[in-house]
Amino acid sequence: MKLKHIYRIVCLLLVLAACSPTPKKPRAYGNPCEVWVKDSAGILAGMLSQPYGGLPQKEPAFDVRPLPDAWKEHVQRFARCLVIYDAATPLRMARNSYAQGQTIIYTNGQCDTLYIYRVLQAQQLAWQVAQLKHRHNEWAEALVDSAFGCSVLLPPDMQRSHCADNFLWLANQHPTQMRNICFFRLPTMQSLAVTIDSILQRNLPGEEEGMYLQVGRFLRKRTPAPGMRACCWYGEGRWEMVGDAMGGPAALAVYAMGKEYLGALVFVYAPGHAKRNDMVSLKAILQTVRMRV
Repeated sequence: MKLKHIYRIVCLLLVLAACSPTPKKPRAYGNPCEVWVKDSAGILAGMLSQPYGGLPQKEPAFDVRPLPDAWKEHVQRFARCLVIYDAATPLRMARNSYAQGQTIIYTNGQCDTLYIYRVLQAQQLAWQVAQLKHRHNEWAEALVDSAFGCSVLLPPDMQRSHCADNFLWLANQHPTQMRNICFFRLPTMQSLAVTIDSILQRNLPGEEEGMYLQVGRFLRKRTPAPGMRACCWYGEGRWEMVGDAMGGPAALAVYAMGKEYLGALVFVYAPGHAKRNDMVSLKAILQTVRMRV
């Protein structure tokens, strides 16, 4: 091959390389409910570390990690959630600045800290939903669709199931850190607590005679997360096993289903273990419920 032809090929390759799209940003990293905070004034860490509601033991709402001053030069710039205090910077939010799926909040401390708290909560749920979209359980989702005519995203490890008339229970296989979700039809919204406990007593009995799950009277109505637009009632509280000492956190979402309603109850059984991350992952499932009728 003549030298001038080689030269032309090299030039063409250089031009193509220059025209190639900018490399994609890396995916943001971070553990569930982890927030990196640069807080020289000390006004943010305490707020973000307040107890997560509805748990039998105290767990912080977020795991706060101190952010180094030169964070832009360290691996923390790729973290999923960052909150930066700067007295000269008014409140603003940046998405995907250094990594895909990243949220950075800048604040001078004069804004409502509750707003920052809620933004981070919504971000954590959105991340959990994104994880479900990436990897989910088509077998379990088909069971829900067949029984109730709705779509939902469920985690792959939910392989245990119990089907009954207008009732479906799904759970993971872990013996001491079990995440559960129940779907059931509700003919009416009247006497909701009594109706739910009656359904659970009939369908989820305990190991011995007289034991059954009870949750209705412990639920307190809450404002649903922004992603739960189809939800017409939402409550959080705890569950207890009547006749036993078992219990834990729970949440219930109710969706309109024609002239009836669909209840979706999530609860965690994890004696001696932290429960916050499990409850966040279960609440994310409730955001993915979509009625087909």
